[in-house]
Amino acid sequence: MRRALIVLTTVGGLVVASPAMADTKTVQITRNAFVPARISVAAGDTVTWRNADTRTHQVVANNGSFASLQLKTNETFSQTFATTGTVWYHDASSTARGAVLITAATPPPAVTVTLTSDRTSVIYNSAVVLRGNVSTGQSGETVALNTQQAGDVKVAQAVETTQTGPGGAFAFTVHPNIRTSYEAAFKLATSQPVTVYVAPRITLTRSASGVFHTTAISDQSYRGHFVLLQQRRGFGAWVTVRKIYLGSRDSAAFRMRFRPGRTFVRIWMTAPQAGFGYIAGHSGAWLVRR
Repeated sequence: MRRALIVLTTVGGLVVASPAMADTKTVQITRNAFVPARISVAAGDTVTWRNADTRTHQVVANNGSFASLQLKTNETFSQTFATTGTVWYHDASSTARGAVLITAATPPPAVTVTLTSDRTSVIYNSAVVLRGNVSTGQSGETVALNTQQAGDVKVAQAVETTQTGPGGAFAFTVHPNIRTSYEAAFKLATSQPVTVYVAPRITLTRSASGVFHTTAISDQSYRGHFVLLQQRRGFGAWVTVRKIYLGSRDSAAFRMRFRPGRTFVRIWMTAPQAGFGYIAGHSGAWLVRR
């Protein structure tokens, strides 16, 4: 009489095979032995017994947690082991004995993602390149860019995505208009935040008639704010020579007398005048000949 026993509950550390198999190892059933007699697997792996003999055999757990049907030549029986421990089993048709040692499954390595910036500070609305890598090193992975601007009480929000290239590398080009923190998000991982500081865009020009014109540009109004006219002295030091208040268009026009010779001048805006979310900034240097 054939014996057919299939256990559907967890008994003595064994569980019947589940659809999700991490790995499968094979044990051959010979006339009087299992080959190999002892086998090690990770939790979640499957062991398949194959009858390599001309006689029928039956694989039975000593604790009764599973049993195969009578296996004819080349027929197989599979069992998935979910929890750690040692399970002893035997052949009901011979003196063969065996054991399965189940160890803890090795978790897959946690994914990581990096992010760096080619610059830590920029002029208002200038381009910044953010680069990073994902730990898988694979092309075609999706990476999201999260941003959080100064004064934003919300958590970082995803603003765009890109695909990784060779080696898992990726890049974003951004144009921050106020101090902004960036994070790269890949699967369940996020990078360390990268903060880019922003200075107002300060300009200084001079007309043919000798009138200077300066502007300060950012996301806020600078009407009533002041900038500083500076001259470059010996050893490259910049010295403030005049305070200039900006008008309704965040600009001002002014005249200035200089000593004979060559003079370099620029406009400087301090951080308090630049306002929340901005750092101090300055225009390019202007050469005055008199």
